[in-house]
Amino acid sequence: MFRSTLIGTCSMIVGASAALAEGGQALPPPPPLIITEERCTAAFDCAYIGLEYGRVRGDWAQTGLTTPLALAMEDGDALGVFAGYNWQSGNLLFGGEIRYLSFNDFATAAGLPFEVDNVLDLRARLGFAADRALFYGAVGYSMGDATAPAGAFDIDGFNFGLGAEFNVTDAFFVGVDYTARDMDGTLGAFTYEGDVDTLTLRFGLRF
Repeated sequence: MFRSTLIGTCSMIVGASAALAEGGQALPPPPPLIITEERCTAAFDCAYIGLEYGRVRGDWAQTGLTTPLALAMEDGDALGVFAGYNWQSGNLLFGGEIRYLSFNDFATAAGLPFEVDNVLDLRARLGFAADRALFYGAVGYSMGDATAPAGAFDIDGFNFGLGAEFNVTDAFFVGVDYTARDMDGTLGAFTYEGDVDTLTLRFGLRF
């Protein structure tokens, strides 16, 4: 009885399909199979880019033909971009980052004119991830441009820093970063050396 009913039902379905085909009405195709990939294999394990804004300060001095001359620097604004990649293993994170910061008004207010214009940071990061939060330390090398009365010249030196990030969504994050730099450069007979310390708010995307 059951077998006869099942065969009859199948025959009705096949017959209805054939009738629709003969009438010029094809059955709609099945919906496409959509496969989505995770943005990051872990909370922070992926590439990222972003913008940052904050303040820059530091003390500088000039040495050379005369006795060392302290340069009274005014604090300035810092605006920058950054990009990097993180590898996360459990709660530990390892990463590399490149970063460019441009400064405004980070210069002497009086006396000998001197200004630090920008820096480019290359640094490695080591961090600890806890759910959506990341706490990290960083170390690397910085290069930049400065301007003195005799013209523009290059400065460079090591950097180290601390920071934290928070994933607002799977893609968007906010953070805060403090980086200290010990830099110097030579222009003619004079050597300039000092600090370039920045504290910035960061806004970025992971992908």
